[in-house]
Amino acid sequence: MLSEGVRIKEWKQRIDAVRLVDPAARRLINGSVSENTRRVYVSQLRKLNVWLKGRELTDASLAEYIGWLYDKGVAAATPVQAVAACRYVTRAAGAEDPCGTLTQQALSGFRRDARAQRRGRGQAFGISAEQAAMMAALAADLSSLSGLRDAAVIALMSDAMLRVSEAAALGLGDVTQHPDGSGRVRVRKSKTDPTGEGRTLYIGPQALQRYQDWLAAAGIQRGRAFRQIRKGGHLQAEGLTAAAVRGIIKHRARTAGIENKSISGQSLRIGMAQTLAAAGASVVEMQLAGRWKSPQMPARYASGERAGRNAVARLVHGTECRSGNQASKSPGGIRRHAMRVAEQFQASGNREGRLLARALRGWAEDMSDKGRPSASGLLNRLSELAEIWQSETGGD
Repeated sequence: MLSEGVRIKEWKQRIDAVRLVDPAARRLINGSVSENTRRVYVSQLRKLNVWLKGRELTDASLAEYIGWLYDKGVAAATPVQAVAACRYVTRAAGAEDPCGTLTQQALSGFRRDARAQRRGRGQAFGISAEQAAMMAALAADLSSLSGLRDAAVIALMSDAMLRVSEAAALGLGDVTQHPDGSGRVRVRKSKTDPTGEGRTLYIGPQALQRYQDWLAAAGIQRGRAFRQIRKGGHLQAEGLTAAAVRGIIKHRARTAGIENKSISGQSLRIGMAQTLAAAGASVVEMQLAGRWKSPQMPARYASGERAGRNAVARLVHGTECRSGNQASKSPGGIRRHAMRVAEQFQASGNREGRLLARALRGWAEDMSDKGRPSASGLLNRLSELAEIWQSETGGD
């Protein structure tokens, strides 16, 4: 059965009543979703309202709207956002949810066909930890106030895997120094933490130093950590907006020679996830570091790096793909390679070859799949064989 029609104008009237409640209660109501999510919802509802042209919103009309969006060729995320916005605003207005069976079926069909057609913006380009460090270094070398600020923004966003809204919202007391020289970033509220429980994140010593250099140059004593800077290097009281942070990432990437049309505010988060995957981090470790709700997103972002560490790469070819498309030997791969080389030395048929084969086999057997190969271990094996050689040849 279709839900009863409700006009968006009526929702607005009910929601306006929220303004009459106690200010503290109003803050709680408005804070139930993040600022960015609220902006998306408002945008989607405005577009839906224009399309409705005063008609009632029902399960059938919402399904029809999804079909209209499909014909326009929009990305699959658009109808999902529209439906989520409708549900949020109807709950806030105390109205019945118009999203019924027809809406769900239309949404499922949209998703399925959109995947088949590969609709959407695609994955943002990942800026690796190494590239982020280069961007920050180049920005800081400009010896300007904006350069120091941008270097700190990039360094913190890369190490802590911050979203643009989180970086923009950082306050002066949210970044602290740890006794070991590293830093801690306190994210008080985020997309995946709308209730504001907060998360404490790690940043390395270099990122902390970038941040401290910026604060020292700017002379900030309170308020937002990252501020707007006018022409001529004039520091403003207003903090950076999320859009400004996105602009910093794109501008500094171009300055560092990193050219890709898919660079976005997510690029530093995605790039760090890829860097972690290349270093051997599990999907769960990436999920926790980036504070994603589920492992699907980090798994998708780092799919290329993870493919370079699958069973074929490790067990057949004895290599693991690292960032920058470089292949480095895994411990197991090095051991197998050492055994193959030992066989070649053994097949040479001469005494020296047999001794070298013996050294390599002994070294390979000493190795553990869980540890890295030890150069000192190989030297010890060769020293033992040198003593055997000396005793057998009489020191010649």
